[in-house]
Amino acid sequence: MILGVLVLVVIGGVLLLGNSSSDQQSFQETVEEPEANMQSNDTIESTDSEAQANLKEFTIESRGLSFTPDEIRVNVGDTVRIKYKNTVGTHDFTIEELGVQSSLIDAGEEATVQFVADKAGAYEFFCSVPGHREAGMKGTLVVE
Repeated sequence: MILGVLVLVVIGGVLLLGNSSSDQQSFQETVEEPEANMQSNDTIESTDSEAQANLKEFTIESRGLSFTPDEIRVNVGDTVRIKYKNTVGTHDFTIEELGVQSSLIDAGEEATVQFVADKAGAYEFFCSVPGHREAGMKGTLVVE
């Protein structure tokens, strides 16, 4: 669609200025530019496809003062998307060592966090509301 608008603008400019050879050369250069941009977009799409191949999605629910599931596993380099569903009270989802934290959400609400698991290890995820972690509202993310 953008290409079509660009072509129409260029054709209109050529008609207004006449058909001199310099205008035709300018027209040809302008028409060639979007093709270069299209190749660039194709590269972006390929990169997006690669990211999608490494995307790991999980749904984690809080049930009282616990998470279900309480362990998830991914590989180093995976993009991790976690949909957090809260069923009771007010909670959040936090992985402190990786700088991941959802907003506080009430019962019946959802929050999504996304990050790249860029270093191997076992990381505790938990609710950061005072006392909840200590009461057992925690789990483990294993990055292999």
